[in-house]
Amino acid sequence: MKLSQTLAGFFTKHDSETVLWSVPHFTNVSGTSLPLVSPSLDFLSVYKRIFLLDSCNGLLLCSCCATGKLDMIDYHQFVCNPTTKEWVALPDHNQAEKWRCSRLGFNPTVAPHFYVFEFFKDFGPLAPSVVGVEVYSSETGERVREEHELDNDFSLPDRLPSVFSNGCLHYLTNKAFVAVVDTEGKACRNIPSLSLVSRSLVSFSCPKDVCIMPILR
Repeated sequence: MKLSQTLAGFFTKHDSETVLWSVPHFTNVSGTSLPLVSPSLDFLSVYKRIFLLDSCNGLLLCSCCATGKLDMIDYHQFVCNPTTKEWVALPDHNQAEKWRCSRLGFNPTVAPHFYVFEFFKDFGPLAPSVVGVEVYSSETGERVREEHELDNDFSLPDRLPSVFSNGCLHYLTNKAFVAVVDTEGKACRNIPSLSLVSRSLVSFSCPKDVCIMPILR
């Protein structure tokens, strides 16, 4: 999937807009008079309901439903480039696992393909915890699944961000560390970080860039 560099901006959603499929807003920061990206992603007219799950370096990870019903079984995922209007549908996963937290990884300076990381939880007597991850690669068109590879003594808050850097996804947990997983679903390491007791910032120093990730209460 090619990435056009002619437009830059932000997709945002107000806290009061609680409906998952409500249309987000797009703010153009490219400083040009180019046509704005339609935040409704109307080039995907086949779908009745669309909501944004994640974004990374110009690509969007979305969930969609062709029937317009509210049953999450009918929802499917796709990755699109809102500038070029290219999109790719992801193969369906195991619907028996109702809870999944999806993150997108894409670095066009390294390779043209992207990865979708899906973490799944075990709902036990205590708070649900992450028990594995499934990674989809657009290069192979397949998913790689690793169960119990990750430290299952933590949970992954839905609204906290992640950073894709050096071929790995870095994501915040409810514990005082940032977990790192590679594109094969292998847990690489845990990076000690500040606890979630207050608002703060965590900065990842990378060889060629610095990634800033906010921690929210």
